[in-house]
Amino acid sequence: MNTHSHSPEGEVMSTAEPAAAGTEQAAPPQAVRRKSGLVRTAGTWDTFVFALCGISVGIMVQWGDFWGKGFYPGASVILAAVIAIAAASIVAWAYHFWGEIFPRSGGDYVFVSRGTFPGFGFAVNVVYIFMIFATPALAITLVQPLVASFSAALSEILGAGFLADWATFFNTNDGFAVIGFTALALSTLFAALGLRRLIGLMKVIVITGVLGGLITIIGLVFADPDAFAGKLQEYSGLSEAQVLGVAADNGFAEASFSFEKTMQLSSWFATSLFFVSLLLYIGGEIKNAQRNVRFALTGAVWASGAMAILWLLAYSRAVPADLRGALSYNSFVAPDGATPQIAYPHELIRVVFGTDGFGAVLTVVSFLALLAWGIIWIPQVIALSQRAILAWSLDGLVPASLGRVSERFHSPLNALVVTFLGCGAWMLAYAYDTDFRTIALTIPIYVAFAVSMAVGTVFPYARRELFEQSVVARARILGVPLMSVFCGLGTAIFVGWAVMVWNDPTASGTSRAPVWIAAIAAVAVLVYYVAFSAYKRSRGEDIGLRFKQIPVE
Repeated sequence: MNTHSHSPEGEVMSTAEPAAAGTEQAAPPQAVRRKSGLVRTAGTWDTFVFALCGISVGIMVQWGDFWGKGFYPGASVILAAVIAIAAASIVAWAYHFWGEIFPRSGGDYVFVSRGTFPGFGFAVNVVYIFMIFATPALAITLVQPLVASFSAALSEILGAGFLADWATFFNTNDGFAVIGFTALALSTLFAALGLRRLIGLMKVIVITGVLGGLITIIGLVFADPDAFAGKLQEYSGLSEAQVLGVAADNGFAEASFSFEKTMQLSSWFATSLFFVSLLLYIGGEIKNAQRNVRFALTGAVWASGAMAILWLLAYSRAVPADLRGALSYNSFVAPDGATPQIAYPHELIRVVFGTDGFGAVLTVVSFLALLAWGIIWIPQVIALSQRAILAWSLDGLVPASLGRVSERFHSPLNALVVTFLGCGAWMLAYAYDTDFRTIALTIPIYVAFAVSMAVGTVFPYARRELFEQSVVARARILGVPLMSVFCGLGTAIFVGWAVMVWNDPTASGTSRAPVWIAAIAAVAVLVYYVAFSAYKRSRGEDIGLRFKQIPVE
């Protein structure tokens, strides 16, 4: 018989482990190990919000249109978004099989370490989390110009000169660090208070982003596109002819539709959409995981994708395509032919609405919405990284102190410290070495995703005893497990996107340092595991046996 304990934070937690995902039957006594101390606190709405926080609508809109119109001649921004949404939907469905087999905290680490050689799974996941530590800084590369422009707009609206000085500061490397560490510190504080409070912060951010986004979309729909050129000249002193002329003189040219460029552009959307799978890192804290994981993964992809497309369509109607492309291009190639701040959509939406009367209200709302969608990654990264470190500790691969969970807040506080320091180190690197500010960072992340998908493809056959105990074992087509089908497609998608980013000079940026850092780190961690495993064997312990069990929670 199971014994139970009650937690004020969540559902009743059993002291015995379930025999298989999706069931409530007790496991054999030998499967029970030290429990995590986490509780099932995330309900349906919480789970959806957490998944949505892995997808930044603002980043899709900002990066997708800016790079698409300026640096991928002939690309269709909307079609690129649709392609990325379709690919992410397949990936989300593939990951839901993993989530139902192992509704445990730790995400990809649990999947790969139980589905293949444990040392390989550990090495891949350590590198993956190390790269994930960098994603808050990657988000700040877009948030920084947004905050600077917002400060400048508020200076005009309120007549407050000091805000213009702040705008200048925010555009500096020190400004990058201040913005980044402010967002990190706030997220870390809420994470220390427990998952429920952290998701509460996420809900505020999501509601701000959704409501502000809808108001912005309506405002853009009713804006006069013919008036944009005049407003641009009033704002920047540049006429339409000057902008287009400077761009043309520096090599910018429109082009007919190109499917190749559209596919390349899709990586800027996929960079955000694929992170929906990070939900599974809190798998052990999700109530009714079988239902909620499936709903949250696919629902978040479709909801965020739909909003991004609506936003892009409304923005495209309000700002002429040729001007968007020329201003984006000029921002990096010929700044004298661009707006005072980088011509991301937030900057041009500011031009559309202006800083007087009701237009000023719309400008503020649009900035708040895009700011919310810009920082939305950060609290989620804090939470998932904690859980990965906790999972390593529960398996005995890192010090047990990193797996210590606060009895009051049900949060792994020591793992939180490591997470903050890791994210902070990347934040400093991005702030003071601009070569790190490259989407090439996503290449090792895509490779890690591809590993999880590849292992998922063979898992029904390689670990038949675990797969057959799960509820997903019944999902088959022509006798083939659907998990193998969708994970196989997911593998192809991630490999394809990694190759595209690697070969795309615009996406790769000027430095591939993150790729080499990831490769070196993976080798180092694998060597550590082999040495650690040999040491444990010398003391009569086979740590490989831990990975033949369903992880504790």
